[in-house]
Amino acid sequence: MITWLQNSNAMFAEPELCMEVVLNDFVPSINTKEIKELSLNYYKEYSKIHNDEGRFWTSEKVIKALNIFKPFVAIYENRVIGYIDITYGKGIMELYDLLVIDEYRNYGFAEALINEAVENVLNSNNKVIVHIGVNSSLEKMYEQFGFIKKGISQYVSIIL
Repeated sequence: MITWLQNSNAMFAEPELCMEVVLNDFVPSINTKEIKELSLNYYKEYSKIHNDEGRFWTSEKVIKALNIFKPFVAIYENRVIGYIDITYGKGIMELYDLLVIDEYRNYGFAEALINEAVENVLNSNNKVIVHIGVNSSLEKMYEQFGFIKKGISQYVSIIL
């Protein structure tokens, strides 16, 4: 199958580590009072900081697809300074995209976004997964929330 895909000019994404949160191991310990579910009030600021470059799922597309996305935003001094996009459906939710603007990194906002997202998801009895780069520095952060390694995955795109 791999040979056929290669001969068909398929494009292979970089391998990613798949991690899954174990319900009993989830550690909700971060204050999430500054984390809100994305609403109309925050669309403009969310779109301004969203990581759209080279992505299919731009902020505009995410906002139009709230039937499969559940974004949360981090608010500091009445300003959106970060977000997490979650995809969901059929019992699985994936932490799809996470960003905190540079000047607010290392203050716990990423952890607060993850915490709020995972707590929200687990309340709906869904499985929660995240894909990160192999050997990513984010691996330890996700492990702190009870995520465990499930394997390596790789996406393939082919134009027929």
